[in-house]
Amino acid sequence: KVSLSFLSFRLTPISKISKWALHAFPSERVCELAQPRPYARGWQPELPLPIPVSRASLTAVASPRTCKLAQPKKRYSKPEPSHLSEPRPMTHLTSAHLSHLSMLAIPKGEHPLYQRQRSARWPVSAAARNYFPSQRVLELSCPRIRKDVYDGYNPFVVSHAALCADPSPRTLQLSVPLPRKCTPKASPYHM
Repeated sequence: KVSLSFLSFRLTPISKISKWALHAFPSERVCELAQPRPYARGWQPELPLPIPVSRASLTAVASPRTCKLAQPKKRYSKPEPSHLSEPRPMTHLTSAHLSHLSMLAIPKGEHPLYQRQRSARWPVSAAARNYFPSQRVLELSCPRIRKDVYDGYNPFVVSHAALCADPSPRTLQLSVPLPRKCTPKASPYHM
């Protein structure tokens, strides 16, 4: 569904400038703000790429030590024998290489006390087949019966020690309310 505000003709993206804007003159404040920001104090422009070389550098003479250090270091290599200079295939190995490779190819020996894995089917002795477990073994083989935390718990049971306890004088003193807290009860005869 087409919106009602949709127009089949569209305006150009270039906005029109009014004649007042074309004939306007900027104020002094606008001209002041249009000026580029001045550089900070102490700022120096970048040096030009071709740096002039001083006359002393142009007329300087290098010392023999500097000339010696400027030369590339000579690397001497041992001259190879004539039989090694010939190209040889990558599979070409000497007797020393072959003996070492043959030694590495030998499988590693097992320890004399090493026991191999036992087969899945192994005979069971007659003593194990005819064994009768003891009462303790049967007791340990049964899973432990775990009770709930409050299973069989009675919070209102008073222990025998609490029933036979004799309070101390200090406990009796603390159990009595303070005298200032006690008020005499009103007698029905005094009304």
